[in-house]
Order: sequence, then structure tokens, then C-alpha cells
Amino acid sequence: MTKDEFKRLAEGSYKKLYPYIYSLVKDEQDTWDIVQDTMERALKSIDKIESSDGPEAFLREIAKNVMLDKKRRVDIKREIYEKVKKKEAEGQTFKESVLDTLVKRGRSKEISRAIWKLDKTERKIILLHYYFGKSLIKISERTGIKYTTVLYKHKKALRALKENLKKMR
Repeated sequence: MTKDEFKRLAEGSYKKLYPYIYSLVKDEQDTWDIVQDTMERALKSIDKIESSDGPEAFLREIAKNVMLDKKRRVDIKREIYEKVKKKEAEGQTFKESVLDTLVKRGRSKEISRAIWKLDKTERKIILLHYYFGKSLIKISERTGIKYTTVLYKHKKALRALKENLKKMR
């Protein structure tokens, strides 16, 4: 199948895929996301369409897999969120503050310079978490940034701080 043939197939299939997916997920935005992801995956597997039971069956199978993948990701994120929330509610932290340790060693000026080298979002997360004592969950709620993004940016910022501090030695 050529890309032009695929384009014609995709244009005709949107109208059939949308109601099928919407009937399963019951959310308009998620439905559009799944339809889009389905078409992207189908385009990558364009050579397999002709060997399948037909283009529509092939697209439905991909859509089903996209929905399952999305559900797994959401379930994993929810599980992580609940574990962290439980630990923070119990007053546990995952590790001692890297910044607190460095401050105890008298390196606060270096830390300050290293923090200002971070991008704005990472700097905000680090300052709220380590200097104002906010949990990552609270930072997510306060800033409107997704919790998983806050986790990622926090980890990335710590790595960047470590590298910046190494360079300053």
C-alpha cells in the first residue's frame, strides 16, 4: 500500500474508528488522541495492512492496542502516585535532601549558582521542594504541572545540579 492509498484509507476510517473508540473510552479528548495514535502506528506498519484481514480490522486492532497501552500507562502512574502520596503522608522521604547535605558542608554559594543554571521550571521545583519543604505532590497541585512531569523534572534537576557542582570544583 502506498502512502497516498493509506491517506485515503485514513480519511475514510476516521469516521468509523471514532464511534468505536468513543464507545469504549467515553471521553472525547481521549478518543481523538487514540484515533491519532492509531493512525500514526498504522502508517509505521503500512506494509502489514495488506497481509491483514482487511484495513478496517487492522486499524481496529491497532486502536485496541493503543487503548490498552494508554490504560496501562495511566494505571502505572496512578499506582506510583498513590505509593508516593502514602509515603509522604507517613512523613517518609525517599532520600535525604542532596542540597541539605551540601549546605552542611558549607557549599551554599556553589549550590545557589548551580540552581540558577537550571531552567525555570526545574529551579522552581527544586526551590519549592528543598527550601520551602513542599512535597512533590503539593508542587504538582500548586503549579498545575502534572505529577509525573514534576517527578521527571525533579530527577533531571538533581542530575543537572550534580553536574554543575562537579564543574565548579
